[in-house]
Amino acid sequence: MDKCIAWTKAHGHTERPDQTIWEVFEEERPKLIPYRGRFDGFHALPASVSKTCLVRFDNNKYSVSASAVGRPVDIHAYAERVVIRQDGRIVAGTSTPLWARAQPYTIRGITCRFWLASRALCAMARRSRTGCCQRRWSG
Repeated sequence: MDKCIAWTKAHGHTERPDQTIWEVFEEERPKLIPYRGRFDGFHALPASVSKTCLVRFDNNKYSVSASAVGRPVDIHAYAERVVIRQDGRIVAGTSTPLWARAQPYTIRGITCRFWLASRALCAMARRSRTGCCQRRWSG
């Protein structure tokens, strides 16, 4: 965040060359409306449901209701959950992060709840409430 602010203070605004981006932001800040609601950001992907009532997403398989078989669904991947919708109706979902459900294991003194834990997944998990790794990756 600090690097972003420093960059905006150092670079000029495209529409107002006599001011920096930060100066224009500070000028417009009183006019901005504060957002008080919950942030509802997700990554949406289309998918198809297999004959065995499964949807594959991010190397995981999610079971959906039988009424969804053979028809397209939308996967909404939030930071803390995955929701699968069909025609606006929820046909499957999980509210538990994947690393919270997996069994922990230890490799080279690092306790993690992934079989093939990547550094990016463990970094993301450390920032979540449930956590994944008890120690940082070394190297």
